[in-house]
Amino acid sequence: MRVVEVLEGSWFSVNPLGGELVYMEGGEFPREMELLPREEVDLKIPYPLLNPLQTAFEVFYEGGSVVVSAPTSAGKSLLAYLFMRRHKGKAVYCAPTKALVGEKRAEFRRYYERVGMRTGDNILENLRSGDYDAVVAVYESLAQGFRNSADWVKDISCVVLDEVHQIRSKWIVEEVIAYLKSEGIPILALSATLPQEEVRNSC
Repeated sequence: MRVVEVLEGSWFSVNPLGGELVYMEGGEFPREMELLPREEVDLKIPYPLLNPLQTAFEVFYEGGSVVVSAPTSAGKSLLAYLFMRRHKGKAVYCAPTKALVGEKRAEFRRYYERVGMRTGDNILENLRSGDYDAVVAVYESLAQGFRNSADWVKDISCVVLDEVHQIRSKWIVEEVIAYLKSEGIPILALSATLPQEEVRNSC
């Protein structure tokens, strides 16, 4: 299990542009690293520099499933894209509320040409083709898609689970995770409130 912690000494500034990642891996001494510029990662990224959290992910992620615990407004949406772009095929972003799913769909249209949405609000959703580059969905819709072997859940390459700490109160989150693990589908689990010790135990 690999654990990388972004330390408080990390900083990021837009004006003037600059920043630094200070991190610690496996309990070793803190180390420093320059932030990655957009040109070295993906020109679709709307910011000239990745922030410390995003830089750490881009540098240290080597594949498979990963848990990221970071506060709100830490840049987790771009982090999700950095994860999704590593996996060829259809990517799914899953969140607990319809409002958040709608917000993320608008954001991911910056990166993907065909972005589908599944919230269970419209019966026509089930009749639409599953031919998307990415899909945003509420947990209930993803679980139902797995149960019914829906067309849109076929050929999924990876899944981002936002606010995964809701596993404590929503059994549907646990069902989704169990299915993904059984199929060997890589997971990025995001949370703003997961304690550090629980993050280590989840990896």
